[in-house]
Amino acid sequence: MGSTGSTTFKVSLLHTLDKTTHCTALEPSFGPIANSPELSPSIYWFYSCALLNDIVYIYIYVDKQMPHHPCIGILLVYSGREEALGQWRFNRDIEEITPSGPIYLCMDRTKIGPYVKSIVGESPSEEGDWRKIDMAGKISWWFTFQCSQVVIEQGAF
Repeated sequence: MGSTGSTTFKVSLLHTLDKTTHCTALEPSFGPIANSPELSPSIYWFYSCALLNDIVYIYIYVDKQMPHHPCIGILLVYSGREEALGQWRFNRDIEEITPSGPIYLCMDRTKIGPYVKSIVGESPSEEGDWRKIDMAGKISWWFTFQCSQVVIEQGAF
């Protein structure tokens, strides 16, 4: 399976000898990003997004090396293409959902910031900050090395 994406990132790195002295995130090549969540300005956040329509499978990447086992990214599989959101790594645990209706996403927080605690395909039985996500609209996944923030936009895209 190959991965094709429509998101392009640009980062400017200034180097002196062997050390990076400054890192500046530039605007993505597709223009300014709308509807950004409240994010810490002192941390560099990365952004990825995809449409929620016509998804066949969802692969969830869980970092079980961290004590709180965060969901660090997802791979959305459509008929004929794929979109990766967040961090995508081969050396992490992978869970699979075949969505037949809405999915549910649970957010939580550490001292460092917010993260995606879990994503499930059926109505959750455990307590938490669960969000019902209808499989329509756009999902935006903001992330750092240790944090994630998800924004869902409904409407025609």
